[in-house]
Amino acid sequence: ARVAVAAKGCGGGEERSHAVNRRREVSMGLVGVGGGLFAAAAGAASAGEDPSEVTARAFLDVALCPLNQNQARTLSENTVLCKEPVTVGRLVIGLYGNAAPDSTRNFLELARRQVGGYKGTVFQEVHRGDYVLAGRQGNINRGGVDPGWTSRNTDITNTKSFVLRHDKPGLVSMGISSGLASGGIGSAFTITTGPSSTDLDDTSIVIGEILDGWDTLERINSIPTFRPTGAFMQLTKTTNEIGGMLGDQRAERARSSWVKPKLTILITDAGILT
Repeated sequence: ARVAVAAKGCGGGEERSHAVNRRREVSMGLVGVGGGLFAAAAGAASAGEDPSEVTARAFLDVALCPLNQNQARTLSENTVLCKEPVTVGRLVIGLYGNAAPDSTRNFLELARRQVGGYKGTVFQEVHRGDYVLAGRQGNINRGGVDPGWTSRNTDITNTKSFVLRHDKPGLVSMGISSGLASGGIGSAFTITTGPSSTDLDDTSIVIGEILDGWDTLERINSIPTFRPTGAFMQLTKTTNEIGGMLGDQRAERARSSWVKPKLTILITDAGILT
């Protein structure tokens, strides 16, 4: 299953280039902080301490709402959850407490919470063959993490947190966000599905890896997304290029919808494994 996920990394280049521009805008101000640490990070880990040592394990149970795949469904549809989700499987995640102690603590807290954490939330983006994204804060009735959740995080100023890179499928990371007054790491997390996701190195901190559930990750990675095709795709591309040159941000906003999954990918349960 790991090979199958990695093999898909050969596609989606244009989609990834748009995605990284968007994520870099989100992390403005803090990317510079992280980037300044990267050069020194490689030798920053304490002697005898393995940054990729698994210090804790968490799980995410994933299901699909297949009836949501409807050609008439719009991107602004209010209802994204379903009453009878179809089980896909469980993702078991090993967390790197040595490399990113605050980030792993936050992830465990959100996995543990029965309301307002990862349970009942959705995967918001599928960048096929690159990474999938979940855990954004938003309306909890529409699959978001409690928007009131906050936790200070000092990992962005710790050189050890930048030792690990997004260089294989199955890596879990949390994104840097300059919009958080309390710290710099939000609730959103990504899981790589390609052999290399260097775009994430500037905007996310690796906090763990998939230990089990590769078939589940492959299923998530394969979910179709909203995006134009054929002649309309070419027309959209030309229009967006012109709009971009003129400084029209609507083109970028339109592209951001291309990674929105057509099926609701629901985290039905989450927790900590002993």
